[in-house]
Amino acid sequence: MLTSLLWALLRSGGQLSVSRLHRWLAREHDWLVEQVGLVSCKAIFHSQLCRILAQLDFTRYNGLTSDFFGWSEQVEGVWRSVDGKELRGSIDG
Repeated sequence: MLTSLLWALLRSGGQLSVSRLHRWLAREHDWLVEQVGLVSCKAIFHSQLCRILAQLDFTRYNGLTSDFFGWSEQVEGVWRSVDGKELRGSIDG
């Protein structure tokens, strides 16, 4: 579920809402299950997603994804893409 959530967040285009995330998770459920090699009959319900998000320790979750993907801490004035590369337009100071 959390892997699916991360993928939905990365694909969200900055338009974050629980409803949008849930619609994306439901629409892409079969593809996501196939990619991770698990068996899941149906997508998560909206109410279940709300309960999971309410109980999620975002600091720990962010730390896990940072460790897994090798993302470094955010540097003041530097914008980084998902793969950690510096983006054009960063503030030089």
